[in-house]
Amino acid sequence: MQRSLSSLVNRKLTMGFQSWLGANAADAVAQEQRDTAKSLLLHWLHRELSRGWAGWQAQWRESLRKL
Repeated sequence: MQRSLSSLVNRKLTMGFQSWLGANAADAVAQEQRDTAKSLLLHWLHRELSRGWAGWQAQWRESLRKL
């Protein structure tokens, strides 16, 4: 009950805090999307290097399997 009364008394502070929490969550989602886009772009820019690496790994796994 004291918590509810305190919330009513500090209503503007509570609304500001809730707004900040919402903005913080939105920023985290936006940052995750930027990180994903950056990762995809870097992979696309270096796709030949990625293709070579994947080929080398496949060849290495095959040589290990033969041993």
